[in-house]
Amino acid sequence: MKKNLVVTTINAPTDALQNSVSLGLQVDCQAIIVGDKKTPEDFKLSGAEFLGIGEQSRLGFRIADSLPTGTYSRKMIGYLHSLASGADLIYETDDDNRLYREFFDETLINTAARIAAKSGFVNHYEFFTSEKIWPRGLPLDEITAGRNPQGPSTRDGLKGDMYTGGFGLVQGIADGNPDVDAVFRLSRADFDYIGFRFESAEPLAVLASSNSWLPLNSQVTIWPREFAALMYLPVTCSFRMTDIWRGYIAQRVFHEREIAVLLPGPMAFQDRNDHDLMRDFADEVEGYLGYRAFVRVLESVELGGLTLEGQLEKCYRELVVAGFFRQSELQHLGAWIADVQTV
Repeated sequence: MKKNLVVTTINAPTDALQNSVSLGLQVDCQAIIVGDKKTPEDFKLSGAEFLGIGEQSRLGFRIADSLPTGTYSRKMIGYLHSLASGADLIYETDDDNRLYREFFDETLINTAARIAAKSGFVNHYEFFTSEKIWPRGLPLDEITAGRNPQGPSTRDGLKGDMYTGGFGLVQGIADGNPDVDAVFRLSRADFDYIGFRFESAEPLAVLASSNSWLPLNSQVTIWPREFAALMYLPVTCSFRMTDIWRGYIAQRVFHEREIAVLLPGPMAFQDRNDHDLMRDFADEVEGYLGYRAFVRVLESVELGGLTLEGQLEKCYRELVVAGFFRQSELQHLGAWIADVQTV
């Protein structure tokens, strides 16, 4: 299968990025680095294809002209470039993650996995650690709800059934400095952000038909070409929310199609870039106040009889009406859908 690794960065090549690109090359996974206006003009990384702002415009994608600069959503140009080059699988990460070799196993997307039959919001970190930790994108009142105090050894909610239908998405997690929200970081200065390790365990399938909702991110993920349209990163929301909102919308489509998400466990180690935690908190407030309302909108949307792109568009139309995105979001989305259909 043809594979591409897509990353966006405003930094000079980091050690973590160099490590991930080199590892990908060993398994024939070509890296595409998407720059922005703050990315050094002389950016160069051996083994990777760099797309600066000028080159992005010359590729001919409508979304390149639609998107503003200074937005994480420009990563979508890398997705499209991968699709245009014939990629069957799109791997994505950030420039501060050191990917593990296991992440590049292309059989993950079609592996058999035991079903974690949980409904409602799911803190999937609990499957891989007994540490009290929660992912960015989880409602704050779910932090302790249904928590398994004995840790992952009991793995409450698992069924003996196996899922073998092929996955809509593979969502890995990161050791070291995992993707937690600003509340966790502000309240847990004692957490070992260097030595922390999730436990290795068998991969799990979260079955969409159980109406479960996982806080998914763009940190360590694998997408099959079949569902590439769902990789759309909304533009008219905060940087800290774009991949979280994307993940919930993708899951609504998976619910309709009875497609599962694979949780393979730790697939990277994060050397986190510097962040202003109070700015992160401000950027996440729309989530803290809106996760449940966002999901209620998605649960109310009727998607039967529509194409994948039609289902995606209908979700966004309802979310615009609900005030989660601006009206201009539909223009960006329209450009994206046109590009996906073209490639």
